Amino acid sequence: MNIYAILAVLVGALTAIQSRINGQLSKELHNGIAAAVVSFGSGWIILWIIAIFSKKERDGLNAVWNSLKYKSLRRWEIIGGMGGGFYVAVQSTTVPVIGVALFSIATLAGQTVSSLLVDKIGLSPNGKQAITKLRLFAAATTMLAVTIAVYPDLGKGSFDFVALTAGFIVGMIVSGQQAINGRVNEITKRPLSTAWINFLMGTIVLVTA
Repeated sequence: MNIYAILAVLVGALTAIQSRINGQLSKELHNGIAAAVVSFGSGWIILWIIAIFSKKERDGLNAVWNSLKYKSLRRWEIIGGMGGGFYVAVQSTTVPVIGVALFSIATLAGQTVSSLLVDKIGLSPNGKQAITKLRLFAAATTMLAVTIAVYPDLGKGSFDFVALTAGFIVGMIVSGQQAINGRVNEITKRPLSTAWINFLMGTIVLVTA
């Protein structure tokens, strides 16, 4: 297993923890959107601090500005972070209703289905990738594995069709977000600079909401 696979697993684990924390914050604030603003806003503040003290990150952000200025990067390619804003908003709102386990299954289902379509149309920098039998098998296996892993916790949540549908849809959006982020990262060459732009876009969505 290479370092990128390990990081992907780590991020998945942290996302589950984030869901639990944001869900609790939503209950305490009695407002899912407000909880999402706190979550996203605090992340953006950290990225601001890093950008202020890191010239490489500032150079990455300048590269995006110049690419937009000279139209080598299109405006729609920097709005991927809005998907992250929607994700955190739905996460904060639905986890108190259906629990982390059901939310995880719903979002992963949406993300798995959408990722195949995103690759097929070539939204990411890697270009178009066909939907093969092997990839379909891998997607189905992933869904089964996650369902088995969270099965003991399923009883802790309550079934809510609207909340589950929202989780599925936001999972699909996240898949597109990841592909667009790849395009931005081709310009910045700095993942944290790409994250800064993501948090900017997500914060705009949440504050507006």
